[in-house]
Amino acid sequence: MHLKRFYFNPVMLSVVTAAMLLYGCNRSSQNLNSSESIKPETMNYIETFQADVCDKILLEYYNKISDERDNIAPHKQAVITDTDTIKKIIDLIHAFPDKGDMMVKMGDVPVLKVTLIYKDKAAFFKYYENSVQTPATSFYSTPPKEEKLLYELLMAAVNS
Repeated sequence: MHLKRFYFNPVMLSVVTAAMLLYGCNRSSQNLNSSESIKPETMNYIETFQADVCDKILLEYYNKISDERDNIAPHKQAVITDTDTIKKIIDLIHAFPDKGDMMVKMGDVPVLKVTLIYKDKAAFFKYYENSVQTPATSFYSTPPKEEKLLYELLMAAVNS
């Protein structure tokens, strides 16, 4: 029995290896940063719940506060681009008072970050468990009914 031996040209092998590494790195960075690419450079916590209608809404769900703080990728993500759904969300947000009447010390609870994306800026707010944090960084002791309705709508989008 005769075995054929294959010899690889070291230059060709290094070119193929480099190409495979570059291709793999580009693909993984596109996957990891897909949500980052839709966020404008200017992003701040929402100043008022009387926000204008935006172009897109990015939803990022973290299993716990520390995941977001430690830059761990969100457990679930969704992007809402449907204009009717965006309008419905903004209408619900408009019902929220800008200031709550209590402060809350958070444990390591789930977080839903809601980012309203405009052409040149973005504004976000967060739900901790199922309670929205107001622009004044407080919470509602008696939440408006729209708070729960919006949370359910957003979580349905994240889970779909």
